[in-house]
Amino acid sequence: MKTNQLLFLTLSFLSVVTSAQTKHDYYWTVGHGGTDITNPDFGGTDIDFNEDPPSLTRVLRDEEFGLLSSSICDEEGNLLFYTSGCKVMDSSHLVMENGDDLNKGTSFKNNCKPNRAYGSGYASIISLPDPFRDDLYYIIHQRREQGWPDEFSRVHYSKVDMTANNGKGKLIEANTLVMPDSVYLGEMAAVRHANGIDWWIVAPEDSTNVYNVLLLDSTGIIKHHDHTMGPKVGYYGAGSGQCKFSPDGKWFARWSNTEQVFLCKFDRTNGIISDFLQFHTREDPISGGIEFSPNSRFLYVSNKYFIEQYDLEDINFLQSRVTVAEWDGFTDFLPVTFRRMQLTPDCRIFVNGPGGHRFWHIIEHPNEKGTACLVRQHALALPTYTFNTMPYFPNFNLGPLGNEGYPCDSTRVSANSEVFPIRETEAWLYPNPATELVQIKTNLFENSVHVRVFDMQGKLKIEKIDFETNRSLDVSSLTPGLYVVMIYDRKGRTWTEKLIIK
Repeated sequence: MKTNQLLFLTLSFLSVVTSAQTKHDYYWTVGHGGTDITNPDFGGTDIDFNEDPPSLTRVLRDEEFGLLSSSICDEEGNLLFYTSGCKVMDSSHLVMENGDDLNKGTSFKNNCKPNRAYGSGYASIISLPDPFRDDLYYIIHQRREQGWPDEFSRVHYSKVDMTANNGKGKLIEANTLVMPDSVYLGEMAAVRHANGIDWWIVAPEDSTNVYNVLLLDSTGIIKHHDHTMGPKVGYYGAGSGQCKFSPDGKWFARWSNTEQVFLCKFDRTNGIISDFLQFHTREDPISGGIEFSPNSRFLYVSNKYFIEQYDLEDINFLQSRVTVAEWDGFTDFLPVTFRRMQLTPDCRIFVNGPGGHRFWHIIEHPNEKGTACLVRQHALALPTYTFNTMPYFPNFNLGPLGNEGYPCDSTRVSANSEVFPIRETEAWLYPNPATELVQIKTNLFENSVHVRVFDMQGKLKIEKIDFETNRSLDVSSLTPGLYVVMIYDRKGRTWTEKLIIK
């Protein structure tokens, strides 16, 4: 009788704990590093979801971001630490005690230098709370060694004690090897165990069709088992893919630029992956990403120029494919197409593009079917350039079986919809590179503007007064090379962009 009462009280406690929204993913760190205050377009960008709408802040810090970024907050949404693979930074943007010991090795030596980032992939680091201690956190990270063509990446873990240094934290264990197998760069994903406490982590092996399943519980982190399934995914494209669990933990998906999309079922009780399915999307496979809707019904796949939606509740879900966005030609020096995706704490999906740029896309209503999901292209104007950076966060709010909860705060969607600022420099050239004609598009400038085109020596090559925007400019007189286009309107606003002539 006492045993049954104890079990009931334990389950009741877990139900209360897991039903509350935790805010471990409320602070995102992206952008570049550096402390140069003279160039306003460079530096780090912090996105704080504790504010409504989320705040976008330029931050100068001594940590350079490349492809990856991992940060974690306490349950109240207060930033604890973040890392891009080289150092662990505390909430004051200073190196945590022992925080410069992360990933020490060959790649660290070659890349963890000023103005360089750790050479790794998108989700090469995942920060997770210790299942049984509120003040301890695990950093599960791939340590990359050697160089092409003999490089390899192995899973390690490090631990942070947030009780140290008056709450600023301390790295108390660093670079402990989890398993000797070389894993595919940057394609890890994590999901809560069926008990709502422990964590499963899936890490595909490099150049094989083996998927390692790790378990983080009260005893630490170990390799639990592995699965062999599907085609082998070779080294080409390592670091460019994306793996995700659905918010309810029932699906595991992988996007690969060589093999396209893998979709499987996942059992949170025993960590078993089953019902493997591979399918291809449309057009260019060079860059892309994958994400699920908050209600776990829809799978979104980006494929450089398109974003597609699949309905997993449709018995013929492959035939349910709908193209919900096609790239509109917007560039920010580089084309701002579609790449990696991440579900936000306010139940939207942010989408970045390949290369360095200052704009992300937003899927406003990802639970809606078809184009009603509303993809707003280049709608999120970041204070600084990024370089392929998109943070990875698992669903921290996933509870035990039968009490799964919800991954985000859906009450904030209507309040935040379409309120992000658009830069006063929102204009773009298309196509770019160009040969004979280039179209100048703009949302903010008046219809009639003054256009000047300069070569890289500052010599004026083309000048158009009272040029009407959203029409084509003849650039056939320009020789191949790099040029600067300047636009002025009657309100005194200016915009500058680089133009490549092929």
